[in-house]
Amino acid sequence: MRSARSYPAAFLVLAVLSLLASCGGGDGGGGRATPACTPNGNIWLLNSVGDPLLATSVTTSQGVSVPAVQVFVGYTSQAAVIEAGYSPGAVDPRTVGMDIIPIGGPAANPARFDLTFDAGRPIGTYAATWRFVARDAGYSILGCQDLPVTFTVN
Repeated sequence: MRSARSYPAAFLVLAVLSLLASCGGGDGGGGRATPACTPNGNIWLLNSVGDPLLATSVTTSQGVSVPAVQVFVGYTSQAAVIEAGYSPGAVDPRTVGMDIIPIGGPAANPARFDLTFDAGRPIGTYAATWRFVARDAGYSILGCQDLPVTFTVN
């Protein structure tokens, strides 16, 4: 696991936003609606045991609750804000039964978010991508990571 010094608690804020418009370069596709998120080492996603988290998939039977999936967002010491949301033009994960909740205090590094799922949705497979962005105190982007999530209700 990477080590990182925590930013002073007074400056770090966990934010859950509905739309994260910028992060990294474009997609090279002449103005597509979903810009690429280019990881750069200033932010990283981990599972609960400290291994890199690149994607997640959850399956449940209709009406059977699903435990929250923990996502840990590590960041460099310059980060003042960790945001969670989705890119412009992408599916809003909340519309397909996925939600995200920041957990813990603002000085935690890695910061913890819980992904929750609505097992009451109609039978089907739902897919969306959560975007995590680290920003400095001046609100400049330090880095970002996308987390594709698939949710299946049987």
